[in-house]
Amino acid sequence: MTRRIDRRLAGWLVMTSLLVAAAGAVAQFASRCGDGICDAGRGEDCRNCEVDCRCPVGRECDLGRCVVAPRCGDGVCDPYEDEYCNTCLRDCACPVGEDCRAGQCEPGCGDRVCDSVAGENCTNCATDCRCKLGEDCRLGQCVGSRCGDGRCDLLGNENCANCLLDCYCATDEICELGLCVRATVPDN
Repeated sequence: MTRRIDRRLAGWLVMTSLLVAAAGAVAQFASRCGDGICDAGRGEDCRNCEVDCRCPVGRECDLGRCVVAPRCGDGVCDPYEDEYCNTCLRDCACPVGEDCRAGQCEPGCGDRVCDSVAGENCTNCATDCRCKLGEDCRLGQCVGSRCGDGRCDLLGNENCANCLLDCYCATDEICELGLCVRATVPDN
C-alpha cells in the first residue's frame, strides 16, 4: 500500500513540476513582451506582441509577419499604383452621375445619350434609352408592340391612338391623345 501511495505521490510531484515549469516559461515570455525588443527567438511577432514588434510605415501585420500594405483604401486614388475606379473603388469612386467605364469615370445615365457599350438600356436607364411610340421595353430591349393580341398593354405603350384593336374606347367615349375620354354631346 505504501508503494502505491509513493507512486501516486511521485506522479503528482512530476506533474506539479511540469506545471510549475510551464507557468514559469509563460511568465518569462509574458515579461519579455513590452521590453522594447522584438525577440523572434522567444516567439514574439507583430501579431502576439505588437508593442515590441510594430510593423513599419507602409507595412501591415499578416499572420505574424510584416508585409507590404496594399495601397488601395488609403484614401488616395493613385494611377501609378494601378488604382482606378474599376480596381480600387474605395479610393477612386466616381462622382454621382458618372459611371466607371474601362477604369475611367464618364457621364452615366441621365446624360441624354443611350450608351449600350456601357450597358445602358431601356430597363436600367429609361431616361436615356426611351423606346419609340408603339414599342415596349422587354428585358432591356425595345420591341414592337404586341398590338392585336387582345390585351391593351398600357405599360407597353399601347393605347387607343396606336392600337385600337386592343385599346378601344367605350361607346360613349372618344380617343383623344391616346386616352379614352367621355364624349360630350353639344347642347342645341
